[in-house]
Amino acid sequence: MAINLSRNTRLWISTVNTGHNSSNTFEIPVQEGYSLTQSVGTADISAEEAGPVPTRGGKRFNTQLDPVEWSFSTYFNPYSITDDSSETFKLTVDMLLWHSLASSSTTDTEFTDGAWDGVTAAGTSKVYGDSTKFKVDFSNNNAHVLTELFMYFQIDNDVFLVEQAQVGQAEISIDISDIAQVAWSGNATKYTRLSAEPAFIAGGGVAYNESAPIADRYAAIPANKVYLINKLTTMSFQSDVSGTNLFYSVPITAGTVTINNNVTYLTPNTLSEVDVPIGSFTGAFEVTGTLSAYLRYSANAGTTAGEPKGTTNLLEDMQANPGKVTNTTNVVMYIGGQATGTPLVKITMPTTHVAVPTLSTDDIVSTEIEFKAIPTSADLISGDEITIEMTDAQA
Repeated sequence: MAINLSRNTRLWISTVNTGHNSSNTFEIPVQEGYSLTQSVGTADISAEEAGPVPTRGGKRFNTQLDPVEWSFSTYFNPYSITDDSSETFKLTVDMLLWHSLASSSTTDTEFTDGAWDGVTAAGTSKVYGDSTKFKVDFSNNNAHVLTELFMYFQIDNDVFLVEQAQVGQAEISIDISDIAQVAWSGNATKYTRLSAEPAFIAGGGVAYNESAPIADRYAAIPANKVYLINKLTTMSFQSDVSGTNLFYSVPITAGTVTINNNVTYLTPNTLSEVDVPIGSFTGAFEVTGTLSAYLRYSANAGTTAGEPKGTTNLLEDMQANPGKVTNTTNVVMYIGGQATGTPLVKITMPTTHVAVPTLSTDDIVSTEIEFKAIPTSADLISGDEITIEMTDAQA
């Protein structure tokens, strides 16, 4: 009886439960610290009465299986492929996760040859790759159920299938001493151990073939994937907190951007039965985050991007305008920097409400800035709060 070592874990994600092929099933490299759990809800019944010999016993009932909880982290790994029409596309190894986080479209969930240059023209999905970037646009997220996934955790000697998984949250971490990464978490209806490995796992995987990526890319992780260095991250910050749109320089020391679908699962509550989750629906779409930066004052006017104000100026301007109910801030983050030929993740939040910065009195005084991206429309239709673009080499 063999033990299982987490170091030997591999993960495949698919849009289908049967009929796996190179257009709908992809292996995703994950880091240490992943989790996969499902608990059982219980109800306790106890007796309490008066008298010389009181009844004091109790009983416990299983009531329901709670939704599966899963989480893991991936690095930003954009890469390029060239299809059999000699067209080059920018993709990323965790593209199915981004699709499930951002879109309910089912018309392009099979990433077959030609689909990448058709989705934008057809307008059916906003998550796609083209010749310059892989783009995640959330303007197609106004649905009760986003794209459901099937996850196959090969935990050393055992394979577990996670069914109807929903991506609830993605947290982008910007630690300047680390590699750019995303912490994914969500739920599913159930997970089970498979008695036999699926064919795409049992076959041992086909070596990644750049000359025929459509046929082989799902079987192994792309060898030409790249990583991004947080230390090179830059940030553009333009705000009307002073009453006029001004530019501020925020050279961040750390930060997070959290994208949350607030998914809720439904489980019946039937007497004498152990119920299981029957489905899920999305809640409010939220994009929030925090940024850390040193406290710095600048004598610049801030009227141009080349002469920005500092974080001390931002604090000062916000304190001078306390009556401003909502301030509008355009935040653009360039994870990996902006040098030509280098990999990049560009995060754009065009309408962001920024809280008054707070001071942190460490050895070097810094400031913490909280923000929330908001829709541009007055009727609060979500989707344009954030856009993410990735490439393995900037033009």
